[in-house]
Amino acid sequence: VITETFNRRVCSKFVPRTTALREQKWCKCGQHLDGHVLGEFQSFTTTADWNHVTDTKKLPTNAYGEIDFLNNENDILPLYIRCEMDVEVEKLGNLLLKMWAIPRPNLLISVFG
Repeated sequence: VITETFNRRVCSKFVPRTTALREQKWCKCGQHLDGHVLGEFQSFTTTADWNHVTDTKKLPTNAYGEIDFLNNENDILPLYIRCEMDVEVEKLGNLLLKMWAIPRPNLLISVFG
């Protein structure tokens, strides 16, 4: 159900950060060139700006579940999901409160990068 409901975004256009030689291996999306799999839906350019809406492709999420931290002494493991940044709040609320059945949180934390 999660992979049918939630998407992630993957960079589809490698645009080097700057023209400086050492920076040319880093995309404006923040990912290294080695992290880009230049396949059927990806391109490479040195002359364009990068935009998170037009230069990424939606794919089903591939990262969700429990995080098992080292030296975690709790019986309950924290849950996480990787999703696109414009996911509908109702979908996240349904996941957290109904599917995962966690108490209504006082704070939600987003991690970017």
